[in-house]
Amino acid sequence: MIKGEICNEEKERIRRRAQREFPYNKCLQNIHYYRYLLEIQWQNMTPEEILRDIKEGSRRVKEEMKQFISR
Repeated sequence: MIKGEICNEEKERIRRRAQREFPYNKCLQNIHYYRYLLEIQWQNMTPEEILRDIKEGSRRVKEEMKQFISR
């Protein structure tokens, strides 16, 4: 498994956890599923790598928001 990669069995376990914690809210399930995945990935990263990952994610979100707003 490459650095930061999470196996499908673990992803399914995380998905079930999020569904259990937020049974009536699909949006919160998705947010927490993603957050749990990041927590696992970040355990194997240096603080500098984590900051780079956060900044890259922020940049992607800003680009998507620009496209959404310009419609």
